[in-house]
Amino acid sequence: MLEALYYLLKRFFRYTRSKVFVVGLGLVAVILASGLSFSYFEGKPLEESLYWTFITITTIGYGDIYPQTEAGRMVAVATALTGIAFFTVFVGLIADYVMIRATKRARGELPVKARGHIVILGWDEAAETLVGELRAKVPGRRIVLLNREGPLLAEGEVSTVRGDPTKAEDLKKASIGEASHIIVTTGDDSRTILAVLHARRLNPKATIIAEALRDENMDLIRQAGADMVVLTSSLGGMLLASAVTEPAIPRLIEDLAGATTGVVDVVERPAGRYAGMRFSEALLKAKKEEDSLILAVIRNGELVANPPEDYMISEDDKLLILVKSRQTP
Repeated sequence: MLEALYYLLKRFFRYTRSKVFVVGLGLVAVILASGLSFSYFEGKPLEESLYWTFITITTIGYGDIYPQTEAGRMVAVATALTGIAFFTVFVGLIADYVMIRATKRARGELPVKARGHIVILGWDEAAETLVGELRAKVPGRRIVLLNREGPLLAEGEVSTVRGDPTKAEDLKKASIGEASHIIVTTGDDSRTILAVLHARRLNPKATIIAEALRDENMDLIRQAGADMVVLTSSLGGMLLASAVTEPAIPRLIEDLAGATTGVVDVVERPAGRYAGMRFSEALLKAKKEEDSLILAVIRNGELVANPPEDYMISEDDKLLILVKSRQTP
């Protein structure tokens, strides 16, 4: 009991240090005192007196209620002098508070409250493209960037929080514990490992996708808690090599990966109406009805590319389907 009382008193005195609280309390006191005094001297109901007090303090002054006694006029003068002053200061403090909050939010200094969102930890040259692709692929999904040096993106569903992705207290500012997906792209494998460790500890259920710069660090990043590790430097080298002998392959991969450009795209969908069908039957049905091409079946997390004709598709399967891009003219 004593501990609860101490806690309440501590919170009360903390709030009383706030200028908004003190001025607001003074404004309420003036309204009550003036309303009671006006009601007593003018013989008006309390609700009418409080209404008159509020109209007077806000300088509206309709004139529908006005003092008719000498004491009532004195109350009106005191209300005008003290009440208008308190009201003006109170509105000014509220405006300052709103402006300061808006400025801090624009600078990324305020934490973000979100749920089911995507968090991008760190910033490198690929992050800007990453944001653009995510906005195209999952429109309407909240995206929160947590970094120390990247641009301050704050438009639509994208917001930025300034902080260190390797520090747990900064990760909490991005509501990391409520995120559905976490993408780690710090530009440094050691920092990526530390960021993944903290993110996984704070959110055991999220899907964590991390970028690796060196092949020997991929296992370490996975052990830290990443569900998927992308070796971006190696991928770039393979595409460059393919461009020498098979130049169409890099163009196709770029087309498939990009949601904002190109004429075709690959999407992942539940088996749906194709469940219970042979792969050959589903292939013909997709081409005839959707003008799309089934490339592979995902079963129990494993990719079955170009399965046999008699391969049976089950309800729990997912399909990788080649479709025409939304950007196709």
